[in-house]
Amino acid sequence: MTNDGHSAYATESGDNADIPPLNEESLSHSGPARNMLSPVRMGAWELALDTATVKPSRSLEELCGFPPQEQRPLSSYLSLVHPEDRFPLEDYLQSPPPQFQVEIRLRPQGTPTFIWLAVQGERRTNRAGTITGILGVSSDISALKQAERLVRSQTLELGARIRELDCLYKVSRIIQRQESLPTLLAEVVQAIPGGFSDPTQVGVRIVWEHDVFTTDSFKPGISVLSEELVAQGQVVGSLEVHRTEESFSYAEQALVQSLTKSLSRAIEHNRILAALRESEDRWRTLAGALAEGVVLLDKHGHIEAWNANAERLLGLPLFRGGSYDCAEGRAVREDGSPLSSTELPAILSLRNGTPYDDVVIGLRHDDGTLGWVSTSTRPLFHTGEDKPYGVVASFADITERKRTEEAIRSEIAAKELERNRLNTVLEALPVAVFIADAQGRLIQLNAAAEKLWGKAVLSDTPDRYHQDYRAWWPDTGEPVKTHEWGLARAIRTGESVKAEEMEILRYDGERRTILNYALPFYGKDGLIAGGVAVSVDITERKASEAERALLAAIVKASPDAIVSTDMRGRITSWNAGAERLYGYTEEEIVGKSITELMPAEHKDELGMILTAIAEGKNVMYFDSSRIHKNGELVDVSVAVVPVTDDAGRVIGAAKIDRDISDRKRMELQLQHEALHDRLTGAANRSLFVDRLDHIVSRATRSGEHYAVFVMDMDNFKLINDTYGHQVGDELLTAFAKRIQNLLRPVDTLARFGGDEFTLLLTEVEDKSTVKQVAERILEALQHPFRLSGQEIIVSSSIGIMLSDPSCHSGDHALRNADVALYEAKRQGKNQYVVFDARMRGQEVSRLYLESELRRALQEVGLKVQYQPIVDVHTEKPVGCEALARWRHPVMGSVDPSRFINVAEETGLITSIGRFILERACAALADWRHEHSFPTDFYVSVNMSPKEFYAKDLVPFIDDMLQNINSPAAICGWKLPKTSLSATTAKPRPSCTNCGRWASTPVWTTSVRVIPR
Repeated sequence: MTNDGHSAYATESGDNADIPPLNEESLSHSGPARNMLSPVRMGAWELALDTATVKPSRSLEELCGFPPQEQRPLSSYLSLVHPEDRFPLEDYLQSPPPQFQVEIRLRPQGTPTFIWLAVQGERRTNRAGTITGILGVSSDISALKQAERLVRSQTLELGARIRELDCLYKVSRIIQRQESLPTLLAEVVQAIPGGFSDPTQVGVRIVWEHDVFTTDSFKPGISVLSEELVAQGQVVGSLEVHRTEESFSYAEQALVQSLTKSLSRAIEHNRILAALRESEDRWRTLAGALAEGVVLLDKHGHIEAWNANAERLLGLPLFRGGSYDCAEGRAVREDGSPLSSTELPAILSLRNGTPYDDVVIGLRHDDGTLGWVSTSTRPLFHTGEDKPYGVVASFADITERKRTEEAIRSEIAAKELERNRLNTVLEALPVAVFIADAQGRLIQLNAAAEKLWGKAVLSDTPDRYHQDYRAWWPDTGEPVKTHEWGLARAIRTGESVKAEEMEILRYDGERRTILNYALPFYGKDGLIAGGVAVSVDITERKASEAERALLAAIVKASPDAIVSTDMRGRITSWNAGAERLYGYTEEEIVGKSITELMPAEHKDELGMILTAIAEGKNVMYFDSSRIHKNGELVDVSVAVVPVTDDAGRVIGAAKIDRDISDRKRMELQLQHEALHDRLTGAANRSLFVDRLDHIVSRATRSGEHYAVFVMDMDNFKLINDTYGHQVGDELLTAFAKRIQNLLRPVDTLARFGGDEFTLLLTEVEDKSTVKQVAERILEALQHPFRLSGQEIIVSSSIGIMLSDPSCHSGDHALRNADVALYEAKRQGKNQYVVFDARMRGQEVSRLYLESELRRALQEVGLKVQYQPIVDVHTEKPVGCEALARWRHPVMGSVDPSRFINVAEETGLITSIGRFILERACAALADWRHEHSFPTDFYVSVNMSPKEFYAKDLVPFIDDMLQNINSPAAICGWKLPKTSLSATTAKPRPSCTNCGRWASTPVWTTSVRVIPR
């Protein structure tokens, strides 16, 4: 602390050591509650030593009253500094230690008054170690200085008043003992110095008549207070108070005046009593001159004598023989309760012979005011008697004294109230406060300190600080030693400690982080009388800062758009993800409404979102779209949560927009693939059936006309097997495309699987329109498809179902169209057939026939009959033809053409053919065992093209001939000419027992196995 009241410190720990930052907490010191947490103005600066120029922050320029400027000469700031403070500041700036702090007075430009600044600095060096400049911060601590002065002033004033009251009380008690006046004055003179601030510097002298009374080692002083002692209007002496150095305050002057009045009354009272003892006549004479009232009562309590002051003080006329109960109903005790006449001190003295001294009684006057008297009584005895024959009562007017005492008590109560108020404020402070005396003993701490540490310990010596309160320096991890505690340093050296960060260990084992402040306070002697330390818990703030930094990093790195707005929808923050998603930079978009990004059809979302946010509700992810800077729409998934302040009030919203364009495209693709054939792009069964059900339902209600086509390609399997699956797939795609080109947008073409296609025609006018569509399809298919270098002509069979009121479902319509397709195939393919009701009966008959045919194959219900083959030249049989015959138990003999056609359609023809072949070959083998049977006799079997092109035909024949042990020449096959392709036959593998395949062209109607 410097001589003019400001402090400074500098550290030698090394260049660029950390200096605790000045912030709002650093000015939250002890003092009046209104200043403890006042905000602090501060500004940063950088001084270049080579140019003596300062680069100030805007806040520093405002603090100094300058207009903002990039840099300013150092002299401009020094010219504002108080002359007494300029030299130490210049000393630090010219030869800066590694770190320093100094408090100065500065008068901002254009203002008449000085403010207090705390200036912190840290020197900067280059690589060569040369000092190049100073980096610092300056904080306005005027409010703190004012609070410190106010607290010191109030503390000194309160102490002075207490000393004065104590002095008056001691003197009053001495005087009331009614001892001899010299004895009283000798004691009073020793008690008076205690009422002054420094009793050792005060000497007291009382001069009474021819006697002089002084304090021990009395010496005349430079400053003297002297008051005359007056008794009965005469100066009987004087009271002198001497002080060696400073002058007396107004309160001390008032104290001397009060002491003078008390002493004057005591002297006057003593002189009167002495006169009464000398002579009753003399007493009567003197009684009239007394300032007190005197009344003489006889043994019955009647008034015998009185003086004028008695009537004045009692407030009523007195007469001889009158009763002393005249004060009945007017007297009160000090506590205000009524005092009856039987309880008056004079009556009590008559009753029990006991004297009473200084009994305080209140008397109500006629005007309603209350006067106070101090009553003393002395019973009068005749020699040898113990019962008083009378009593003398004296009344001293102490109304003024009572008023003074009441004023002093009120002042003391007010001071106590203020102290309690300050203690209450201290307890209510959210920061921990420790108060120590000059020896470093902790004498008080508040509830926040106990809460911070988990326990309240009043250390009786600074040496226990590090034991009772364990802490570490965060930079080094070293424990804080006793002499390093800010409070210990403040008391020991007068240092003002500001914003020292520490890590502490609570009594429950929890670690916390605090900022510690300490400040000494001084007595009137200018010496350190103690210190105050303030600790601010910044654990949550540190964690919050770390959390905010982490969140900021997450927001910055997030690929999603993270945007915050106020409650009016104006954008307040914009991350890099938002810039990538929408194309706007932060400078372009912040401050604008979020509706800038919202298409017209989505602007109503803002009202919904803000309403939910205002109620504190989250808006979970929902899909929407936003506008890119280039005008394109962006599909996004939006989530919004409310943003609240420290009080929990909603002040805005934070939203996350995620780009879902790829997901939307995938959804559309999946939706398309779920409803369309992947190969041809036509609708699939699910989409077609859904549309058909919808059309049928609508037609049932409104009578709308529609048509359902079911069609497949004729001989598609043969083409697929001949040219391969790739050509087959190309043919399916080209087939669908060619038909689609013939349709309207309202029509639906679908692929059900394989080569089966369906077609739904809506808004059909009549039957002729449907037939025209079918004819256009058949005509379009007459043109060849050129696929992989091949020209392929394919035809189609078409079954058509026209809208029918009796058809109530899409499935019903499809089944009817299927029946019509079957009829088209039965009639020779490459045509269309429109369904009528008779076909349903034929279809039912065909299904029954198929079922019974399968049963016949399982139960061997088929028979083989042989028809001879005769040589027309010799008229002899050369062979026979094996024929299948079926006799059903219900249908009787079934026409072969009828069940063979069903077998061809259902694939049962292969099983039937092999059944006949096995039976025929086995029968021929048995016949050949007879010697009369011709050796060249053979059996001919009809074979379907499906059988002929079966891959397992050769292995089947080979195994069969081995089983019956017969040569291959005994069998022959007949193939219908109409079922063969016009192309060259496939090469056929050789058969072990079949000899070789005949190289006969496939145009032949019969194939015979010849021997090897």
